[in-house]
Amino acid sequence: MGLELPLVSAKTALGRDPHVRFANGSGARHTGRSMTNEGGSLFLRPKRHEGITQPMPQTKLRRLDASQRLGLGVRLVLGGLLVLVVGIWFAHYSNFPASERINLDVDDMVGSVAGDLVDVGDGEMRVLKVTPVPEAGADDLAIDVEVDVDYFGWVPRGCLVGNNSSLVSTNVIIGVTGAEWCIPWFTVGHIVALIGSQMIVVGLAIAIILGRRMTWALASFAAFLAFFELVMWLGTVPSEWLNLAQGPLAWTEQSIAFPRENHPQWLATGWKWLMLNNDISISWGVIKDFISVNLNLAALTGVMVFAWKIQDWGKPLEEEPPSEVPLSPYGRPLVKAVD
Repeated sequence: MGLELPLVSAKTALGRDPHVRFANGSGARHTGRSMTNEGGSLFLRPKRHEGITQPMPQTKLRRLDASQRLGLGVRLVLGGLLVLVVGIWFAHYSNFPASERINLDVDDMVGSVAGDLVDVGDGEMRVLKVTPVPEAGADDLAIDVEVDVDYFGWVPRGCLVGNNSSLVSTNVIIGVTGAEWCIPWFTVGHIVALIGSQMIVVGLAIAIILGRRMTWALASFAAFLAFFELVMWLGTVPSEWLNLAQGPLAWTEQSIAFPRENHPQWLATGWKWLMLNNDISISWGVIKDFISVNLNLAALTGVMVFAWKIQDWGKPLEEEPPSEVPLSPYGRPLVKAVD
């Protein structure tokens, strides 16, 4: 049975809160400040403030001072601008065709093979992409020649994944022929530019809005950023996905995804079992629309979650736990002597 006794003249002896109590060997904590006896040592422990516990990144951002927030925001904006410019530049030059088809006289192409330089007119020499095969009785011959692009002709063009890709062919992935799929290189540029735009938005929010008292001007600027994000994620991103799916990917209602004759046997058998032996097929156009709908649903869900979590930013943060201050047997804090 632990007996708690008030310290005699606690306010005088400790020079601190008169509500200090000492539990013999129990280490009990009370309101205000408390002393505990742990391992024969006395410690002074102030009461912690009850605040809201927030995720580590959010907590660190809120603890930054004005100059730190401004520096972080400016670095994000400048880095985002650089990433955005690189993404746009890459998307522009990778969007040029790798080759084009022109007609030349059959007699001029006799003996030409892929890799040769041919005169396409006005003394312009172009590299022949494919060895031409003339048709009997034809005067003209359609040939494929490389497209030369000023100083940045080294930027990859054509398909990153697809029929003419040197990296990955789609028939390795899901068993469809590469002629039906093409994920172009300029899609990489679009993704990089999207990342850059988000870095700019986050940097502007940290540098201009975070930690400042809200005014009509700041509220208007925050509304502009919110409008930009809604347009980006509810308009631009789904639209670019449809352009990619209906264009290079050729995901149309006429292209059947399941089942297909060239699918592996285990996949065809599994599909038949899943459909209860009914003859049911799904086109790539349906899958395209399914992804488009879920992109919009994901964006709306993200908006609602953000609007919910942002309310915590106005609440007080949980204070960091104070360090334990050792006390002397007389109740005074022990301070190291200065030489």
